[in-house]
Amino acid sequence: MSVFVRRIELLLCVLCLLVGGCGMQEVKPAEPEREHTQHREPTTQDGPNSSDGGVEVLLPEKVASKEDVKREEPRVICQVGETKPCYDEARGGCRLDQISGKYVCKGPCRTGVRQCVEGAWSERCVGAVEPTVERCDVVDNDCDGRIDEGTSKCVITIAGMGGAPSGEADGPLEKAGLTNPTDIVLRKSGALFIVDDKGVRKLTSDGMLTTVATSSSLDRTGGKETATPLGVAFDADDHLWVLSEQGIDKMDTKGVWSRFLTSASRRFTRLGTHASRLTITPTGNVYVVRELYLHLATPKGFGERLTYFRHHTSIASNTDENVYVINPYEGGLGRYDVQTKELKYIPTGLKSETQQVALDQHGNIYVAGVNEFVKISANGEKTPLTFSKETCRSNDCLRDGPLHQAQIGRQIGGMLVDQKGNIYFSDTRNHRIRMLTP
Repeated sequence: MSVFVRRIELLLCVLCLLVGGCGMQEVKPAEPEREHTQHREPTTQDGPNSSDGGVEVLLPEKVASKEDVKREEPRVICQVGETKPCYDEARGGCRLDQISGKYVCKGPCRTGVRQCVEGAWSERCVGAVEPTVERCDVVDNDCDGRIDEGTSKCVITIAGMGGAPSGEADGPLEKAGLTNPTDIVLRKSGALFIVDDKGVRKLTSDGMLTTVATSSSLDRTGGKETATPLGVAFDADDHLWVLSEQGIDKMDTKGVWSRFLTSASRRFTRLGTHASRLTITPTGNVYVVRELYLHLATPKGFGERLTYFRHHTSIASNTDENVYVINPYEGGLGRYDVQTKELKYIPTGLKSETQQVALDQHGNIYVAGVNEFVKISANGEKTPLTFSKETCRSNDCLRDGPLHQAQIGRQIGGMLVDQKGNIYFSDTRNHRIRMLTP
């Protein structure tokens, strides 16, 4: 029975397949997996209330046509043909002033030009003049506001650019002037003090020239006697000493003046124009050449006459307390030994009349003549420093630059040497202070 039934069921299944399936569902093959590039686009039937139960229909990603693509136009920040100044401030020499919006340059440095290319500024800055290595040519090559600094054997004018007779005017160097500058002295702070016809002038490192003492300010007699400054010096405490025809005054580091020696002092009447210099030794001894003699000055006046000079133009001292005096008529450079109280003359090797003397911290002696200097070492070795033989007699022929080309006047009124070996000297008739680099 069972075998017969099974055969009937199998026959019925075959007949059902032949006539259309007998109510069985057709099995469809699985759909291939959709690529990730397709995106979902909802239809009007999406949502929980849609007739298809919220089935999402995935369509291929749309490809935008050329008409739908909007090209982004580049930002136009300048017009073709337009230019503007430019400079690489990191190099120094020029800086952009934030207030005026303009570049401020020093020396020969200059801004360049940047051009507008296709609506944008070019990266190239064309034509800019940038700093170069400083050399002795009377040009501020490195554009730092100083001329020829750091060069060797170079003559530089550092004060008196305003010329004469504008010496009465204080202010920036390019405007302030000097009138017949003579003695000069350097403070530890770097300020230079100069004696000229107007008084004692102070030149600071920022390039400002001011007057710190005049004949009137040094006068203690109510205008009955002249008090023209004649010489200046600094002591170990950095106090400024000023020698005038009325006596000796000093100014401390705070600018307070006091009188060291007056015309009322014993054995002191009037110094006169021959007392043009003073020097102070490291121990505080004050030496002055009064008329034709060297004296040791004290608050009570002058002591004995230490030595005789027919004529003198300069005086200096060094760490061993000895005093050096220029006496062109007797032998040039004289050295007074404070221990033996003897004056001996030292050959200078100059071919011209000796005028000034200065000493450096190493004991080297520097002597000035006409158009020539000489350096005398401690062992007596002489190193000549010769300027141009063409003597400068006015500002018209004034010339800085390399030593052998520079022109200086015939009268050197003062001289000193700083710790770096720079030689400062007053070119009196040219109304300027010059410097010779080592």
